[in-house]
Amino acid sequence: MQSTAGFGEFSLNSIIAAIIKIILSFLAIIFLVLLIFSGYRWMTAAGNEEAVTKAKHTIKTSIIGLVIVLMAYSITYFIFTELPFTGTGGTGTGTINPPGGGSTP
Repeated sequence: MQSTAGFGEFSLNSIIAAIIKIILSFLAIIFLVLLIFSGYRWMTAAGNEEAVTKAKHTIKTSIIGLVIVLMAYSITYFIFTELPFTGTGGTGTGTINPPGGGSTP
């Protein structure tokens, strides 16, 4: 049985995963906009070396930010889809089997 924690048919794990995915999606959009804006600034620098250097730096940092966000999204996806959060110790039955094959009272 899955714990609903007062959220109807949605589990707490799925709600947390959705919130994390939404936040990471917004961060990815922000870094993508920064990347496009920096490219525009570089194209319109008109030979100004300081503006080109600043645009290059912003492009580098926004690419690093995008990579970090994509890695965080991948880790979050793996954790919330592949790892069990049943609270039953991995057996899925909710019982503890002691050594020797017997069952607990």
